[in-house]
Amino acid sequence: MKKARVLLADDNDVLVGMLADLLQDEYELVGISRDGRALLQAATELRPDVIVTDISMPILSGLDVIRELKQAGTTIKIIVLTGYQEPQLAASALRDGASGYVLKHCAGDELLAALHEVVRGRPYVTPLIAKDAILFMQGGS
Repeated sequence: MKKARVLLADDNDVLVGMLADLLQDEYELVGISRDGRALLQAATELRPDVIVTDISMPILSGLDVIRELKQAGTTIKIIVLTGYQEPQLAASALRDGASGYVLKHCAGDELLAALHEVVRGRPYVTPLIAKDAILFMQGGS
């Protein structure tokens, strides 16, 4: 079975190294980007199946990258991997075209679960904020 192609985007070298190790058995890591502009270029050139991106990155934020990629009509799945636990931020990312939202302090197993879901075409939001993010998207508080 062909491994899904993953592009990582984060400006934290230690985290990127740990994520690369985590993904190596099940996924093909096609590249690493350290800023939003480089991520846009890599997404176009490398054509990954999934991007795992932070929100806070130099030059362009992960949210800006999501918007630009989706406006360009890309079918690349995007998982936001972030330290921001605010449900409204998760709702915004999903509305803009993200397929998943995972918190950095969650276990690596959760990122793998998110990747499995997203590769299958299903959305994933960390259970820690899923209910609140859905309520926010529906216009609740």
